[in-house]
Amino acid sequence: MKRIAAVIGFSFGITLFALNFIGYELSKYVGIFLLFVFVTALAVPKYRQAAVVPLCAGTSLLACILFLFSYNGIVEPQLFLDTKSADAVFCITNLGEKTTNGYAYTAKVVSINMAGAPQGIKVRLYTPEKLSAEGYQLISGKLRFFAVADNGFASFGEWGKQIFLHASVKKYTVSDEFVSSPMRKILEIRQHIAASFMSNVGGDEGALGLGMIIGDRSYISDELMDAFKTTGTSHLTAVSGLHLSAVTGVFVLLFNRFGISKKVSSPILICIIVFYCMLSDFSKSVVRASVMLTIMMICNMTDDKADSLNSLGIAILVICLNPFAVCDVATLLTVVCVLAIVVVYPHIQQRVYVYQLYLNCIQQGRKPLIPRRAAETLAKIVDMFLLSAVLSVCTIPIMCLFFGYFSLIGILLNVIIFPLGSLAVTVSMLCSAFSGVWLLGDVLAWAERLLNGLIISLIRGAARLPYAAVNLVPSATVFVGMILVVIAMCVIFIPRITKKAAIMSLALFSAFLVGFQLYDNGCSHIYITQSGAAVICKSGKAEVCGLTKKNDINVINDYIKSRRCELECVYCSDSKLAKALGCSANNNKNYTVDVDGVTFAYGGSGDITLDEASLSDRNGTVMLSVGDVEYTVKNGSFSVAYESPVLLT
Repeated sequence: MKRIAAVIGFSFGITLFALNFIGYELSKYVGIFLLFVFVTALAVPKYRQAAVVPLCAGTSLLACILFLFSYNGIVEPQLFLDTKSADAVFCITNLGEKTTNGYAYTAKVVSINMAGAPQGIKVRLYTPEKLSAEGYQLISGKLRFFAVADNGFASFGEWGKQIFLHASVKKYTVSDEFVSSPMRKILEIRQHIAASFMSNVGGDEGALGLGMIIGDRSYISDELMDAFKTTGTSHLTAVSGLHLSAVTGVFVLLFNRFGISKKVSSPILICIIVFYCMLSDFSKSVVRASVMLTIMMICNMTDDKADSLNSLGIAILVICLNPFAVCDVATLLTVVCVLAIVVVYPHIQQRVYVYQLYLNCIQQGRKPLIPRRAAETLAKIVDMFLLSAVLSVCTIPIMCLFFGYFSLIGILLNVIIFPLGSLAVTVSMLCSAFSGVWLLGDVLAWAERLLNGLIISLIRGAARLPYAAVNLVPSATVFVGMILVVIAMCVIFIPRITKKAAIMSLALFSAFLVGFQLYDNGCSHIYITQSGAAVICKSGKAEVCGLTKKNDINVINDYIKSRRCELECVYCSDSKLAKALGCSANNNKNYTVDVDGVTFAYGGSGDITLDEASLSDRNGTVMLSVGDVEYTVKNGSFSVAYESPVLLT
């Protein structure tokens, strides 16, 4: 077996993804099944000799054990604190960000004065005003805890950051003591970089540069962030493998220029990689890139050749030491993108190699239609477009699963954004390093504003184009996934029919997209959460009613953005919840609206009737606790999609 690390890493990651999806209770039975498979694979000579079967079964069993122990030992003790209040000592561990109702921080709760409460936990802390404390400075106060979610996928990546609780504090006392941690110095460096960028560059241009080098997106406006998401270019706003490669690339060029050997430069580069990983607050994509680059540096020192898939497998294993990291969209996107670059893109590039046409003309004694330099430039442009298209298509299932849409304009836009982004990262690094140098710092700040301003203008312009992004129903995600699996199987097992399979799949997918989008654009939509909140989207406008839970705010915001609607009104009695959505509250308990000929009623009666616990329509009554519900309405009729409905008599 040539790629043992890849087999172990992918088996580990895929198992954890499945376990997080099915939940804790069913995972116990999966563990028993995996134990049986593992023992059987060791007992049967045919499977034991093949090695891959017991290896995969054993790795999956270890992943299952890790998941169960982590849930029992970490998650459940923290969920015990849900809705409870307690005196606590804590400290903030990040820069913090402005929210609609105040400020939000990542905080470490050093101690909680409550019997049976876990100690030393990490929380997302919300305060009405900015905390008058430095990073890692001890603070005493009364915290009120709230569960983030009941599973990893519903936590919007919070579980992947080991954050299982939100907390709020109003009155607090700051002490003179500090927590001893090496990350305190890192936080001070992050704060210095943030202050320098926003004072020297400022605006959205400075905010974008700040996101590029340290992953702090708190200064980027919501409007601009939505434009990045719509155009599929949000990878620019956060630290990723692209940024780490740019950093290490600069040092590699310097080491090569001064003739420093790889055995000397590699350990230095590893230290730089580790430092940058800490500076980026251990972003999942940077951790993945850091592990892969570190392995490459170690291979350079030993004169070995690093295997990309084995390196990726080790990176997945490192990331998945936190068994809930697979619930973070950043983890899935960084892994899928590397797989697309390493596995899919080379096969596509071989079959669409433009420069080969020029070489064929030379070999056959014919005069080429264009000069060599033009042929090389055209080949690079086509390669960039192919890479952008491959990455966009391969990430469609993940984008649809987490956001309900994917960017269509991003396939073309990334061809321009990739080289501009690489240049912008380099300029941002130089701007940060030389911000205090007379004249040079001003020139670099001017260049930063110019370059980032160009990128922002392109993003905003592209986001306003029609069909910049395409909404997909959950079933369409499965459809897309099946097409990608068919193409991947052809690439691996039957290369000769790959081209035909890809063309047919692309034609089928395009027809599906055009048909679905034309139909969807003429429809209104009603989305209802498990907590009984409803979002009504029609004619580019959105209204919300029945909002009672803070946990619904992120879900509702994402749904409204995915439909690219503008929120007009929130019908609820809690003004704070309405304000969190960026709208004033209308305290009207009975809400009835005509949605394209269908009457939707909250607290009344209509074609679709909603109350706090159940939903009724012509199909019967369904309990909201079992899942979300979405209606598609057109010309007085509606279709409905339930998540595991339970109809009542």
